[in-house]
Parts: sequence; C-alpha cells; structure tokens
Amino acid sequence: MVSKNIKIIVGTIFILLIAALFIFITLNKPQFDDNSAETCSEKKLSINAELSRANYCIIDSDCIFFQPNGYSCWQYINKKYNTTLILNQIQKYLLSGCTVPAYKCQRVCQPQCINGKCENVCQ
Repeated sequence: MVSKNIKIIVGTIFILLIAALFIFITLNKPQFDDNSAETCSEKKLSINAELSRANYCIIDSDCIFFQPNGYSCWQYINKKYNTTLILNQIQKYLLSGCTVPAYKCQRVCQPQCINGKCENVCQ
C-alpha cells in the first residue's frame, strides 16, 4: 500500500513539474520581432518620416519616381537614396496586418526640385 501511495505522490509531482515548466517556457519565450509592440500608427509615422527624408534635391534631375509597394501613391525621392529601409518597413507594416486605406493617386507628371524637395509639377 505504501508503494502505491509513493507512486501517486511521485506521479503528481512529475505532472506539476511538467506544468510548471510549460508555464515558465510560455511566459518567457523570446521575442524575435523587437518592434512587436509598435502600433500600426507608429509604423506608419516611421514610414512617412523616412519617405520625407528621402525627398531631397538640388536640381530637377535628382528626383525620381518611386512606387512604395502598394503602401501609398507614387512618391518622388532622390535618385541616390537607398530605398531598402523604406521597403523593409512597408513589408513589416503590411505583414503585421496593418491596413492601407483606398487612395486616389494624382497623375504622374514631371518632377521638379522646388525649395530642396522633389515636387510633382503638371502643366
């Protein structure tokens, strides 16, 4: 009879240890996405700020047409600007379930450098 009680006690302890281990692992799992707490609004602000930083020029020929992968309408940016950061931010934005509202784009015209910014100028 004693050995049966010991088996029950050992079995119960074993089950409790497994449950405790499961809870510990679940609560302490590593976060691989260091921006996981960032909201869609914060991500959008970051993308828009980067697009703004990319829009600089000295002369008209500095400006190129850029379509940011369905995030928004076309943008003019500096031809020397590396778009990798913006495209990565947009991909994370879209993959995280953030939505893009419907937008109606203006027609694409000739870019001009006006006051250090690339502008869409239609004549």
